[in-house]
Amino acid sequence: MENKTATIVSVHRDFYYNPDKIKAEDTHKLWKEDKLYKGFYIFPLYVYSHSGIALGLKRQCRWDSSYCGHVLVKRKKGTYNKDKAREYALSYLQELEENFIN
Repeated sequence: MENKTATIVSVHRDFYYNPDKIKAEDTHKLWKEDKLYKGFYIFPLYVYSHSGIALGLKRQCRWDSSYCGHVLVKRKKGTYNKDKAREYALSYLQELEENFIN
């Protein structure tokens, strides 16, 4: 994980994805405290599931959206501040949707 710019930790029963075997409890606790995980910013991950799948950093619908984990973005040049890291996280999720989900 050291060389990655972003990764996902999702342990939702319907949307499990955790390629780096990160403990979801660890990222959740640090996210609540607004801290970094080993040099990664932590953003909430929501999935909207209704005749398709959409990923986002905020809830898109109160009935069909579920909190399912976190997006982690490495703090480095280009994503050094949290706003830039959030932009990167959104583009990362969009790329995942385009290439793997839809």
